[in-house]
Amino acid sequence: MTLQKTVLVTVCSCIFLVFLPSHSQCWETAGYPRLANYYLASELADRHTGILARWDLLVLYYWLDRTPNTRERLRSIKELNPNSIFLIYSSSIETNVTENPPNKMAEACDQYDWWLRDADGNTLTNPDFTWSMLINMTNTAQASGNHPTGKKPNEFLAEMMIGDHVLQYNYWDGIFYDTFVDNLGWMYRDLKDANRNGIPEYDEEINGNEPKFSALWREGSMTVLNNTITLKPDVIVIGNGLHKAAVENINGRLLENFLKSSNKNMHLLSSNHKYLKDGVRPPRVSIVNGWLKDEDPTRYKDMRFSLCATLMTDNYYSCDFGSRYHGETLWFDEFSVQQDGNVDARTTNLAQDITPEQSEITVESASGFSASGIIEISGEQIHYGSRTENMFLECFRGFPFRIKYDMSASHPEGSTVIQHLTTHKGYLGDPLGPAYDTNNVAVKLDDLLEKAGWVAGEDDAEDINTRVWRRDYRNGTALVNPTESSKLVSGLGDQTYRKIIGLQDPVHNNGIVITDTLTVASGDGYILMWSLEPDSIPPSPPEGFRFKQ
Repeated sequence: MTLQKTVLVTVCSCIFLVFLPSHSQCWETAGYPRLANYYLASELADRHTGILARWDLLVLYYWLDRTPNTRERLRSIKELNPNSIFLIYSSSIETNVTENPPNKMAEACDQYDWWLRDADGNTLTNPDFTWSMLINMTNTAQASGNHPTGKKPNEFLAEMMIGDHVLQYNYWDGIFYDTFVDNLGWMYRDLKDANRNGIPEYDEEINGNEPKFSALWREGSMTVLNNTITLKPDVIVIGNGLHKAAVENINGRLLENFLKSSNKNMHLLSSNHKYLKDGVRPPRVSIVNGWLKDEDPTRYKDMRFSLCATLMTDNYYSCDFGSRYHGETLWFDEFSVQQDGNVDARTTNLAQDITPEQSEITVESASGFSASGIIEISGEQIHYGSRTENMFLECFRGFPFRIKYDMSASHPEGSTVIQHLTTHKGYLGDPLGPAYDTNNVAVKLDDLLEKAGWVAGEDDAEDINTRVWRRDYRNGTALVNPTESSKLVSGLGDQTYRKIIGLQDPVHNNGIVITDTLTVASGDGYILMWSLEPDSIPPSPPEGFRFKQ
């Protein structure tokens, strides 16, 4: 076990309800980074209201509005941050048949036999989630099952999401349809029988025989979308998946599990670019979901890469442990920064030693915390919160400290608790223009993403991933290096920028003033703030760039 004298324990500013601002106080997003949380936890406790109000966009399960207590908590989050976008989550291909109480979609599918079956009449489940059964979302006559008026599930789903949720409660702004795709070619490729005639409708890439299941599915999923919009024309609808036919009728999409690797590099942003550029339904809302592998929140380099790649575009940014759960509330130094480069945070140093026998340690109020705050010890993890309500543990579900705090060792220097604040969210302000190649300002990332189209090919990927990209903002600049080696970026100006003065990864974010050049490691990124050094002036944007009005 590793001996470590000082541990950084990260907490968020609004974990403790006794310390929350009143609901009359709200936060506004001044600019970028625009932050989203794809938060699919099955419960919403009182302590979550202040936590979740930090994000500019939230995706939450539809069943959270079932109970009065949870509905009040959702209202509280919206009151704290009325500018945030609330999207209600629902799958567009399946339903959970193990929910208790059962959801209306599962009950209706059972009652009217709306299930998707194979050619032998067997119901089909999601291979990844066997508790979730696939629904026949096509427009075939047989999709209506035995419904007395011939209603199909692609009608019922839209009616349920709009009528029972969006129109019922004023905090929902729209719907997030998971697995919103134009084909199911990866599931039961030659078995699906939407027409229920004992003959599978082969996926078109497998078999050219008619009818083709992909065409049936594409038409049916568009019916879900069109029915949703018809019921509430101003509803925001985004999907998780690639659906080219939906681009003009949907507000955006989620790019899930984004990470620098051989198949998760910046060329994948091309599909999100198409939604943002070609979509006609405002507001255009797309999300890049950064993935921290191994459920390790200290993978700061991976977080920086996905964040800075997102900042090259107009996407919202989320970051969590990936698609296995999507239930974290991770907060990072780069999410809220003051103009002088200091992270928007306070720290509390615990000068006393911690022993295995102790269950709590009082935090001095002089350090910015309430005198009633404590450090609660649970095994080898340390949580800030109440002894009776383990708020921090819930805030950072499964937060695994890779450097263990050895409870049996002596720690005369104690520990440091970081309390992240949110006063300076959106600190970069608006972008001055599109991202560009640091070696050639004439090469714009938008142009290469447009050339790549929906699915970038090998040549497109090489063109995008062999350059270092930069995007300038009103209050700073962002750099990202998707190449396979460290790159020296020059032309940053004489004492123009400074690095963030960080707490989580102070070696990277060391606050130094940059004099013209900066080395960016492979798969890494930097956010730089305009330096407030005497006589320093903001840099002029490249020719043709201008401030957004």
